[in-house]
Amino acid sequence: MPRADDLNDRVDRCLAAHVPALTRSQAGRLAQEGAVRLGGRPVKAGHRVREGDRFEVLLPESPDTPPQPEEIPLSVVYEDEYLLVVDKPRNMVVHPAAGNRSGTLVNALLSRGHSLSKEGGEDRPGIVHRLDRHTSGVMLVAKDDTTHARLKLQLANREMRKEYVALVNGAPPLEEGRVEARLDRHPLDRKKRGVTEYGGREAVTDYRLEEILGPFAVVCALPHTGRTHQVRVHLAHLNCPVVGDATYGGRKRAEAWAKQHRDPALLALLSDLSGQALHARSLGFTHPATAQWRCFEAPLPADMARVLAHLRQPPDGK
Repeated sequence: MPRADDLNDRVDRCLAAHVPALTRSQAGRLAQEGAVRLGGRPVKAGHRVREGDRFEVLLPESPDTPPQPEEIPLSVVYEDEYLLVVDKPRNMVVHPAAGNRSGTLVNALLSRGHSLSKEGGEDRPGIVHRLDRHTSGVMLVAKDDTTHARLKLQLANREMRKEYVALVNGAPPLEEGRVEARLDRHPLDRKKRGVTEYGGREAVTDYRLEEILGPFAVVCALPHTGRTHQVRVHLAHLNCPVVGDATYGGRKRAEAWAKQHRDPALLALLSDLSGQALHARSLGFTHPATAQWRCFEAPLPADMARVLAHLRQPPDGK
């Protein structure tokens, strides 16, 4: 129960004051993940505390040991004394969490022997932002807390330029457009996100049609916000879910087309696709130490490139 001096304060600040194990940023992250509840319903970090409020906080299980270094191959696009830019492979989790204590990007980073920022907490050293497990591409890693804080500020101020490329079912309604659709947890499945008219969090994605490939298309997506599953949900909202995306309908739709049109080669390539055909192609930001604009790119993963090569073949295969 809140005290009198807690009234009208933000719930993340209130929790940090009363729960010794939580910092305000950790409390905010728990709220973002739906783990702070009032009357059984999730509340946002900015919820204002009222008299009589009784909050339930679902704390994650504390691991017995911090993440351990693991010799995992890692593609480093760029590195200096302040930061790294890495090309995260598809099917790699970014940081340890329940059910994934090893084999993560963090485990791979720790094995390099360099210092990493502690701003994100013990389980997330160096991690400035995340990519979904089944999304590949460029990611930023900070080596010290000052660099981390300055990069996070650029993210918060929408000063970074993140560009994704996706192979989608169908095509968006316009050659260029913007999706402004708020996102929230799906009411029936906590692992999914959905578009909502009320509540949720602001989410904005620009898109550009790059190529039509029969019943499929290549789309460039530029998110201005960084919500969980944002690009995937916004493209599905346009009725062009990402090929290979089992969560939002893209895998079944692509496989159904391949079966209907008797294309066993495409079906085999889709089966080999280890996740959604979504790749963080480039990332631009102002370097915190030099104040210079830098932009880094990562090539398409091989399995996604093979699907595109097949779809670009003439109908007779010649």
